[in-house]
Amino acid sequence: MSSCLIDANVFVAGYLVDDTQHLIGKKIFNGLSAKNKQTNYWLVAEVATVLLMKSKNLSFTQKIIDDLFFSDQALVPVTPISLELWQATHDVFVEQKNHKLSWADCSLIAQARLEDVQTIATLDRDLSQEFECEFKFIQK
Repeated sequence: MSSCLIDANVFVAGYLVDDTQHLIGKKIFNGLSAKNKQTNYWLVAEVATVLLMKSKNLSFTQKIIDDLFFSDQALVPVTPISLELWQATHDVFVEQKNHKLSWADCSLIAQARLEDVQTIATLDRDLSQEFECEFKFIQK
């Protein structure tokens, strides 16, 4: 079974019905059901922050975060932040070419390299363009 790392923007778009990319995010997330979905705690923090900022509803945000990442039947396993992931993320962050990627974005690349994951689901064109030669990106 091939693994797929999921960017925060896919979760946010998929769960916020008024997001401009809601249908795309939902389609991507639902299309990954047969794959081994993964993310890391920096992405979880970004999902929680953006969901709360956009929805202005803490109970909604908490329910989504719990269902996705923390319940007994969580939909997506979360990789802990190890020293190795921290250092690899730092390297990606300082070596990026276009200076448009967040720390969380860079952590996806670092995690993919460390865990030999070849597929990343994202709606971020800057991320996919910078690393299109190295990874397969699911964007639709």
